[in-house]
Amino acid sequence: MLKLVLGRSGSGKTTTLRELVRQSLREDRERPVFLIVPEQASFENERAMLSLLGAEDAQLVHVLSFSRLADEAFRQAVGESFIELAQTEEGQEIFGVFSQVGYDWGSDSDYDGERAAQALLKSMEA
Repeated sequence: MLKLVLGRSGSGKTTTLRELVRQSLREDRERPVFLIVPEQASFENERAMLSLLGAEDAQLVHVLSFSRLADEAFRQAVGESFIELAQTEEGQEIFGVFSQVGYDWGSDSDYDGERAAQALLKSMEA
């Protein structure tokens, strides 16, 4: 669902948006949440989401500027194209040149080993 929040400076737009993000995650953690912000506000909003939601939930919020949104849309389109191409005979021949079995979307669990290694390293620092 697309929501636009309009108002004067100091009217509570930012607070309202952040609360809407929190509520959206409470309702459905599987549905992606996109927060589109001006370029110069990306870092500030990512930091605010981390502070408001904690590290785990903040990763579920995609804070995108317009240029990052365009980049994300491009990568999504290219990714879909690669997957479709890899399912054709011609595509398999092309990917064979690069010794690539094919393409598919990764999942969060693909990185469990990396997370475990990072946790081990952090525990050794303490």
